[in-house]
Amino acid sequence: MHGRWRRTSVIVVAGAIVTGAFTGPASAATSASVTTASASCGKSVAFPGGDTWSFYPVRKLKFKGRTLWLRNVRATDYSYAYIKSGYRAGDLVTVQRSKDRGKTKKVCGPFARDHSNQQSNYHVSMRACIGVRVSGALRSDCTDWYYDKD
Repeated sequence: MHGRWRRTSVIVVAGAIVTGAFTGPASAATSASVTTASASCGKSVAFPGGDTWSFYPVRKLKFKGRTLWLRNVRATDYSYAYIKSGYRAGDLVTVQRSKDRGKTKKVCGPFARDHSNQQSNYHVSMRACIGVRVSGALRSDCTDWYYDKD
């Protein structure tokens, strides 16, 4: 039953992302459109919580007892979402990318684990988003946008 719930929640949340429900605060959701949502994007992260030498947090968010980071590695221009603390089974993460500072965006995820896949941040703005269930309802939030100028 647990596996069935997880598959169902991923499908429901993927639909919510496509319709714009999992895009962060209401002000951001009303002014931006989501163009795609996919969990078959980017490349996997070998050690999501490790490798602190090359990946470092560039944006942080505290939400519903969790700490979400957008981690970046400047040498390769890749970033990913990571729930640094408070992760619970069923939590979902995504990375959003935008070439026009959030007016339109592509979504990589949702991932039903503590981290997303890596996405190239070269000449795009990025942010990490989290979705959690509170009394059966999906609640979500996103970090601020990050643009790596180097």
